[in-house]
Amino acid sequence: MRNLPKPTLDAQKYYQLISSEKRGFRSRQLALAKNKVCVAYVEYLAKAHDFASLIPIDLPSTRKKALVHAYSSRTKSLTVMRDYLLAPEVNDFDECPYCGIGEPLTLDHYIPKETHPEFAILPANLVPLCHACNTAYKRDQFLCAGGNRIFIHSYFDTIPAYSFIRASIDSTGTETIVSFKINHDPANADFSLVLERQFLALNLAERFFKKSASMMSRNNPTFQRFFKSGGGARLAMELRALADGLRPSRTSNHWEVALIDALAASAEFCGGGFVKPIRRG
Repeated sequence: MRNLPKPTLDAQKYYQLISSEKRGFRSRQLALAKNKVCVAYVEYLAKAHDFASLIPIDLPSTRKKALVHAYSSRTKSLTVMRDYLLAPEVNDFDECPYCGIGEPLTLDHYIPKETHPEFAILPANLVPLCHACNTAYKRDQFLCAGGNRIFIHSYFDTIPAYSFIRASIDSTGTETIVSFKINHDPANADFSLVLERQFLALNLAERFFKKSASMMSRNNPTFQRFFKSGGGARLAMELRALADGLRPSRTSNHWEVALIDALAASAEFCGGGFVKPIRRG
């Protein structure tokens, strides 16, 4: 989970460019929708911390379809926009900002184009995600039944300095049980609730467990080597050092940092639990 730099593209300029690259009827429909859409763009930014209150603008169905088509049918300018958004100006951008697992190769309409076609080609509404988060889980979801947001917005939601993702390790039995949950921050109650809804919607408990089981299995020979050279204390020390090395770039809200923190804190795991079968809690 991480923030991304807000796009600096001129949204109205790109709307005009994309409109001009369309032909005939669709080009005319986009031109007719321009004034209302540009007003909606301003409203989007004005309500960046209250997206749930955005009301779809009133447009004829032909113009709504033209707006959706402007995204789904590539033009030269749309391709330039997509390439820019999929390569934000951060050097370590190779993991999805929602899950920290898959490569972010798709653009998600944070506010769905199905309900708000006016934002179909708005750069600030297009967030790079991995295919699983975008297509398998988020799809066209935005608000839950109660009208509250389900997902954080990587461009506009500032992630508080708090460890929201918490891993738990239990090696007291015949297996090492691994589980993940969202740890609520009392000082940021609303953000905690949005993040918990996102955690559930994206099936992150299961996805984090699968990555954790693979990571622990691959590193088992290393765990055994540290244990043989200095017992559980040595293994715990090395795990803490590994987590601290990853934390500056991945933050404490990355599944792997949360996992390694929990492994290091588990006396049972470091004392020999690393050889036990791994099971999801």
